[in-house]
Amino acid sequence: MRRKEFDPMFARRSSIHGAAAIALLVLLALSLLPTHPAFAGFVACRADPIVWLSNGQSIQITATINAAESDVSTIVYTVHVPVGTTITRVVYNGGGLGRKERVILVDDQAPNQYWTDTVVDTKPTPVGVLAISSMGGSNFGADSGYNSEHLIVSFHL
Repeated sequence: MRRKEFDPMFARRSSIHGAAAIALLVLLALSLLPTHPAFAGFVACRADPIVWLSNGQSIQITATINAAESDVSTIVYTVHVPVGTTITRVVYNGGGLGRKERVILVDDQAPNQYWTDTVVDTKPTPVGVLAISSMGGSNFGADSGYNSEHLIVSFHL
């Protein structure tokens, strides 16, 4: 099993936005997002890196965080892919959050099996988080929980 980490300071930035299906899923899934009772209004920020793989696939991971961008300390995405697959490129689309994001690759899966593990650390706790991962626009899933929890999304081709 190999682990490789990508540093966002060396990643190319882009203004690429997710597919319409992902945007719709985010809107529909916001109702799953846990909220802290002390919130008088809804404040959220979003990060959504795109990870290109050596087998020609790409995975977009979206983290919607029920906190201001300044309250987010780190976002770590661990991407589990088929054995022998590597990352060829990562584009961080999260604006100021891009400096707080990190992608780690673990090539420990059978062919056509993928899963992502998203962990968001924030200053105030608890903070609701929604993680959505998609591959090719048609394979996607979501998990919701709180900061510092492992939000797991798995899918296969």
